[in-house]
Amino acid sequence: MNHHQLTLETRLINTRQTFMIEEMKAMMLEQNEKKIKNDILSAERERTGIDESLHELSLTANTPRENTEQQQPPQSLLDEESKKAKQELIHELQHQKALIESFRQFCEEALSKAVYQRTGAKIKGVTVKRGWTGYQWVLRSGRQAARH
Repeated sequence: MNHHQLTLETRLINTRQTFMIEEMKAMMLEQNEKKIKNDILSAERERTGIDESLHELSLTANTPRENTEQQQPPQSLLDEESKKAKQELIHELQHQKALIESFRQFCEEALSKAVYQRTGAKIKGVTVKRGWTGYQWVLRSGRQAARH
């Protein structure tokens, strides 16, 4: 084997290694994107559950209960405690919803960075739509929307 063949073979090996490294990097970024998308879906489901709970709480009225036992506190005291507990629950649910929204925004930023590293496309927003076949992703870039 002469020097020219050795140099050519070394270049081919280096090119293959570079290609394999790039392929592995792309696969890792795709896996990262999938995990982030799953995190966004989880946040979306949690937010939907909280919205449903808040809606149910807004529909429930404090129905008066009869004071059948003499040892029970007066009805007005029970109603006040019930209203206070309901307000505390609503406040806690709104706080959880805000935390979930913050987490979702963080995930959207992470997804944008992962997509950019893998494809070079800058993502400006993420929309998740629920359809017949599951969830549909709309990634908005500066130029056009990419559907996944």
